Amino acid sequence: MAASVIYHKEYKSFAIGSSVKLSRETLEKLIGIFEFQPSNSDDFFNDSMEFNDSRGQGNIDSDFNGKKPVLGGRGTVKSIYIPEAGNVIIKQYKRGGLISCFNKRTYLKFRGQTRAEKEFEMLFMAEKAGVNVPFPLAYVSRGNLFYRAWLVTKRINQCQNFAEIAVQNKKRAMKIFPEISLNIKKLIENSIYHVDLHPGNVLIDADDKNYIIDFDKAFYFKGSIRKLSRFYRKRWSRAVVKYDLPDFMSNLGLGSKIL
Repeated sequence: MAASVIYHKEYKSFAIGSSVKLSRETLEKLIGIFEFQPSNSDDFFNDSMEFNDSRGQGNIDSDFNGKKPVLGGRGTVKSIYIPEAGNVIIKQYKRGGLISCFNKRTYLKFRGQTRAEKEFEMLFMAEKAGVNVPFPLAYVSRGNLFYRAWLVTKRINQCQNFAEIAVQNKKRAMKIFPEISLNIKKLIENSIYHVDLHPGNVLIDADDKNYIIDFDKAFYFKGSIRKLSRFYRKRWSRAVVKYDLPDFMSNLGLGSKIL
């Protein structure tokens, strides 16, 4: 399922799909970031730029004060301003595991969509289903058989992931948790399988609104809702145990209709 309107554009060897029309000035600004390639470094952006995301492959704020993250990811992101959407996040796809020792950011495309386009479409599917997610603005790739890819989403300001909040402020986390469960329930009822949903992939803003991030491997689930619910609960509870998070988080409380 794709967005109802996608603007496709080829610009300076980059293939771009966007949910809003992007000006030439914005494209130049984005491409200037995409073309930045640090040498012999894991960092996508150097210290003079905004920040690196050590807490998950999505929208974060840069005010973590150097503390070790709780249940973080390996994605690298940058926050910039564009006139068409305001503050946005640029995510570059980065490999994990053994293969990352040889190839960190290049992917092989046999056919079909790039990782960025797939995640863009899954975010749009979730957003249309009423799930709180970072709004998808654009997906970008460069290369044909071997490609690099980026995703642009609306920035969520002043946020922390739910795992951090649960460790730092249990009372606040308990108050937020029911709304997170409702958000996850919408994914299940619409057969959207996130695959890697855990407390670190839920962001909470200053108003305690929750957003689910990192739809990189998500797909439309063709099995039963009951089975999908079991997958979500199992992945979530495993993360709670593995990272020694508060016990109250283990039960997602998704409701009897889908259990």
